[in-house]
Order: sequence, then structure tokens, then C-alpha cells
Amino acid sequence: MLIPRQVLQEEISRGLASRVTSPRHQLLRPAMPGAGPGPRYRGSVASLRDRVVSSEPGRGGLQLHELADAPVTYACPRCGWHGNVWKVATVNSDWTAPVCERCYEDLHPDIPAVVSYWSVSQPAYQVTTPQEHMPFTVIRSRTVAGQRGSRDEMYRPHFSLDGDVWEFTSALVEEARDGSSYDLAEISQDEARTLMERARTRYFPG
Repeated sequence: MLIPRQVLQEEISRGLASRVTSPRHQLLRPAMPGAGPGPRYRGSVASLRDRVVSSEPGRGGLQLHELADAPVTYACPRCGWHGNVWKVATVNSDWTAPVCERCYEDLHPDIPAVVSYWSVSQPAYQVTTPQEHMPFTVIRSRTVAGQRGSRDEMYRPHFSLDGDVWEFTSALVEEARDGSSYDLAEISQDEARTLMERARTRYFPG
């Protein structure tokens, strides 16, 4: 169920008010060479390069590659997306940190991509106190002009101590059809950062 923006802002203001600006908390971070959890990550990068069957022409150092066989589970070092990929992109031919297809669209100068953010709360009918109705995480929705649908990702702070992890969610699609099992409200990027930090602090205090 969608909840009014003013009500949501009042709830956020009662929660964590501090804003974090370190690179780890940016919602769309620059690609970081060598990012990821050590040897296992480097092994997955090597397997991606070996599975390339075709590559699109490069544009300003950015190049998209199609992978053979079944989709690969991968964690994007730029945006934190964790899920199956059929394509990855390299920046300046750097295979130490290939990015996902949505980041390729974000970075491509000729592709108009739009990002929106949504707060996620337990539905009002299930809670008994205002604190229980506080937003507990964020959804990031990325849409490309001319393409149907979007890729919607829910922030999952408990998946990793080292970086931000986002995972596919169907909550926005369900809301558009017949109502989601969560209360959702569109928020600004700064509000999303605040909620992300509060969610992360819940799992990793201090």
C-alpha cells in the first residue's frame, strides 16, 4: 500500500537523522577495481570473461559483453546488485570489476536511465506501535527510456559486512497490480541514504 510522502518524512525524522556521505553508503558507487570478497570474487570474474560469446562496440571505454550458457550469479561491484546475469560490461577493458547491465545503462552517455527510491514498511494493519511502522529498508528502481518494465532491487544490509547488497524484489510490481504486502512510498535519494544507514546499523551496530 502506498503511504503519503509527508507521513513518511515525519517517520524518518523520528528515526536516524544523521546523513552518511562515505563512498560505502553511496547508492550508485563508482566501479572499484578489485572490489568484492577476495579469491572467490576474482574466480567468478575470471569465469565471466571466459564465457563471453559476443561484445558490442565500445563507447567511451564502456563495452557490453554477452555470456554463454546459463545465467551466472554475480555481485556487481558498482551498485551492489546480487543476482543472475546474462550480460556484463567492462570500463576501459578492466576485467577486475565488470559491472552489471543496469550499470552499463547508467554509465552509457546515449542511454537515458532514471532511478527512483522507495521506502519499505510493514503494513499498518499488522503493527501496534508507530515504531513498528517505521521504514526498515529501501527499494531502488532503475528504468531505461524505451524499455518495458524496470529492475527493482531491495537493500539487504544483513547479507554483507563489507559492502551494500541489493536483491531483486517484486514489491513494486505487486503494488501496481493488486497491492503489495508492504507499505511503500517514493522518497528522495538523501532519504534513501538515511534509511539505508539505519537498516545497516540494526545489523552491524557500532
